[in-house]
Amino acid sequence: MRTKLPDQIKSLVLQQWLQGTSRDAIATNNGLSAGAVTSIVSEWRQVLGSATAFELRELARNLKRVTLSPAQCTVGVRAALAMVKL
Repeated sequence: MRTKLPDQIKSLVLQQWLQGTSRDAIATNNGLSAGAVTSIVSEWRQVLGSATAFELRELARNLKRVTLSPAQCTVGVRAALAMVKL
């Protein structure tokens, strides 16, 4: 019988997946099987929509690469939009 994983573990798995961490590394980091990681990500992708989930992952990976936080990115976008309006 499968036991339900706590939402906190699912959240950690999804955060690591969004950061671009490999499935096997996520499994090791959280004491899960690779299949459990795949199931968590697949369930989330199904709810959110596969294309949106992958776009979010790409955004997160790119922000990490250029060392920007989501908050910093938001401020930058707002500033750019304000300048366009001028």
